Amino acid sequence: MKDNQLIPLHACCLEILSIVDEICRKNDIYYSLTGGSVIGWHLYRGFIPWDDDIDLMMTRENYDKFLQICQTDLPDGYSIRNFENGNDRTLLFSKVVNENTTLVEKKSGGNIVIEGVFIDVTVFDKLPSNWFQRHFFFVLAKVVQCCMNRGVEGDSAGKALVKKGLFRLLRSHADSFYQFVKRKYVECSAKKHDYAELLAGFTIPYEKKLFDEYVDVEFEGHRCMLVKDYMYYLKTRYGKTEFYRDRKPSDEPHHFIYVDCNLPFREYIERKRESADNSM
Repeated sequence: MKDNQLIPLHACCLEILSIVDEICRKNDIYYSLTGGSVIGWHLYRGFIPWDDDIDLMMTRENYDKFLQICQTDLPDGYSIRNFENGNDRTLLFSKVVNENTTLVEKKSGGNIVIEGVFIDVTVFDKLPSNWFQRHFFFVLAKVVQCCMNRGVEGDSAGKALVKKGLFRLLRSHADSFYQFVKRKYVECSAKKHDYAELLAGFTIPYEKKLFDEYVDVEFEGHRCMLVKDYMYYLKTRYGKTEFYRDRKPSDEPHHFIYVDCNLPFREYIERKRESADNSM
């Protein structure tokens, strides 16, 4: 994606961020910037100039409450996409999508996905301090990933074969297994626990105090929330707290190949289908 396409994309993402922020504040739901969006705020008080999305995180309690309220409180033309509601059978966290836009994304496996502009909302679940319970939770996360046929790219041939085998074995039970895993995470009653982004495929533990305090910040002039100790988050997530503004060749936007903020993605798909039919 060319840099001039990032300007309208960023604007669309900020509109979604404002909607999410309004819903959360109205309903006492806490969230935070996460991932590259924290780095962007730290360095630029907004997007990393070549970044192409906004990432948010919530603890399980806030996340489940948010999804429930979004069933009725999202404006017309916006929707939630995730595995649980059937709108994206590979997505174990959520996307808040503007359906009146078009975004063409190339996945790491080479598949092309067409949908609306979105922001990611990922969920952090409790992670017990007990070694055996903790690794049981890790295993559950890995197996549920296999149920969605995710996480194969970049693996060795043997590991990829095992994951594909698990997918074939479990895919018909994916819904019930996902609900089992989610229930185990929700019911975690360990007095001593951390948090981890388990369903997104990460096992990095974060001390629970990270989610005790949030502050209001401005991201590209839009009000949003950020965990107060965001430097601890960066240190834990990336292993460092020093980040630089220099752009490297590898920093090109890597997800998206086309965006149209004025065309509903379903209409884009229909036009592509008609064009393909006419060329036959």
